[in-house]
Amino acid sequence: MRPDGTPDTDNKTLQIVTNPALIAIDGDSLAKPAKIVKKGTVDVLARPLEGGDLALCFFNKSKRAKKAAFALAQFESDPYFAAKGIREWRATELWSGESFEGDMLSADVPGHGVKVYRLSPKK
Repeated sequence: MRPDGTPDTDNKTLQIVTNPALIAIDGDSLAKPAKIVKKGTVDVLARPLEGGDLALCFFNKSKRAKKAAFALAQFESDPYFAAKGIREWRATELWSGESFEGDMLSADVPGHGVKVYRLSPKK
């Protein structure tokens, strides 16, 4: 809060905890937890969402920026994600709003940072 009582909209923590897209994933009615689908310096965590979408997070445990990549077609063979027959996805990064389509997702992830995506089956 600013001294005059108005919200500090430049506050990075406030921007993170009030992001409506992240809140929607957290409150998703399917309520399945995320699981680690790839371990490494950059872990990849994912969880199924109501309606067939998925949430995916690149989590960089290093203090240096890292390039992360994940083949989205891997979800097809994992029954936890109920994505049988889905090989290509539309991915939307939840802070920037950038969208991508395809079967591979890659990103530059800042040190000790995350990139979070909502994945929807490509129709």
